[in-house]
Amino acid sequence: QQSQLDPATGVSNREQFFRLLDARLNLDDSAVQDAVLLLRVTGLQALNTKLGRAATDEWILALLERFRGALDSSADRHTQYTIGRLNGSDFVILLHNTDFLQDLSDSLWQAATALVEEQDLEGEYPLALVGSYCHPGEQRARLMARLDDLLANAEQAPAQRLLLADERQNAPLFPDASSWRQALEQAIADKSVFHACYPVITDRGAVYHEEAMLRLHLAGREVSAGAVIGWARRLNLLPKLDLQVLDSVLQALVENPKRVMAVNVSVESLCNGASHVEIIHRIESLGRKVSQRLSLELNEQVAVQHPALLSSFTSAVKDHGVKVGLQSAGKNIPAVPGLEMLGLDYMKVDASLIQHQDDDVQSLLRGLCKLGHSLGLTMIAEGVLAETDRRALTEMGFDAFTGPGVREN
Repeated sequence: QQSQLDPATGVSNREQFFRLLDARLNLDDSAVQDAVLLLRVTGLQALNTKLGRAATDEWILALLERFRGALDSSADRHTQYTIGRLNGSDFVILLHNTDFLQDLSDSLWQAATALVEEQDLEGEYPLALVGSYCHPGEQRARLMARLDDLLANAEQAPAQRLLLADERQNAPLFPDASSWRQALEQAIADKSVFHACYPVITDRGAVYHEEAMLRLHLAGREVSAGAVIGWARRLNLLPKLDLQVLDSVLQALVENPKRVMAVNVSVESLCNGASHVEIIHRIESLGRKVSQRLSLELNEQVAVQHPALLSSFTSAVKDHGVKVGLQSAGKNIPAVPGLEMLGLDYMKVDASLIQHQDDDVQSLLRGLCKLGHSLGLTMIAEGVLAETDRRALTEMGFDAFTGPGVREN
């Protein structure tokens, strides 16, 4: 908490937010489309004068809570969000996998405006909100400069204090929800869902397993997960996609008895009773010679939100020799209830921690590895870049590595 959170508000601090943002910008998937919103409390001094410092702090906390409510109620328009604080007056929001920057910005602005009106603060409007899409490969400095320029314009235009940059680099594959549903359902019906593999390599150079990533044939071309995951979630099609990727992986394991592979299970599949049962049925039907070479992994947040469900699922699949792990882990491990009771085999620590190793983060990584090893877990570093010092990670306690800079020998 000390290394990652702003003590006054509980949101990510500046360093942690930029770690998370850089990890997204370093992704090896050009189809990913994220967005960043920057909120400035432009009238912070005036607010302190009018309300008092303590009441102003409470007002800011209430504003952030309204933002969380608006983002949670719009979960079908993004796959994840992080709120951060850059300084006393500037707050940022990172939205994963979204095509709906305008809708989300409008929703947040409405939430903010309601709070402004409740405190009779309209006379000298105390907020400005700007936003822009961003993509892997973009320089963080360029993105933040674009937001700063928008903010300067917004602060000079009291009547229009919500401004967005038109920086969408990837044209939408389909124009609307109906077209997306038709295309995705057709791909599922045609079994046009498959996988691409990326290696996880141990500190001794052996393959721990291959990570299977979602791919589809869509609109006449091969499309990666980053291009479709947001729409699939919004249209409640992720469980069906999960099952087809699992089928693709199981077929590969049947065809080659030397392969060991891992596939992600979404929270939607875990919480969908029919999909949950179907995953277990598929594993049972192929026998232990296949299932013992399979790993299923879930996002750390699933363990935070659904520990009992995850524990029962883990127990069921491990009866067939399947390994289970957490991915994108480490940011919220203290919030996982009964971590030692989940029956996990490995933990993949989030790229945002691996790619930025100041003293606080190094201490956190050593602690995570020590904790993981005490529970018998294999500790894996995510998001390893070509320039990442793997020897230093090994000395911290990591057993294996994955990411854009990791290739099978």
